Amino acid sequence: MRFQSLFFVAFFMAVPSACLIYGWQHAKREPDKEGWREELATIGLALATLCLALISGFLFQGYHPHGQSYATRASSLWLILNWVSVGTWALACLAVALGKGSLRLSLFIWCLAMPLFAYMAFMTGFTY
Repeated sequence: MRFQSLFFVAFFMAVPSACLIYGWQHAKREPDKEGWREELATIGLALATLCLALISGFLFQGYHPHGQSYATRASSLWLILNWVSVGTWALACLAVALGKGSLRLSLFIWCLAMPLFAYMAFMTGFTY
């Protein structure tokens, strides 16, 4: 049963994960940061990784492969963690807007793809 949940989350989070993997690989190739705006993009990448981990964890724990998912009220811990993920997503988007460098493209695509794919995963589990 948990394997199905893992496959479900991995399927929907593949595109946002690919954006972050590309961003981290690109960040390792360019270790020299000249100013604070270049560092801001790297900080945004770290915040985006935290956001992806939190949302993936929520989707994993709430998915039920043989019934309706996400229909019951989430625990208080997940409510707090979901607000943290919204905050980290917003800060990552702010890092895209204010940052500088080549990391911004993968982070920008992640900022667009993350809410879209998370919504699709949530609604797929909910309307089953």
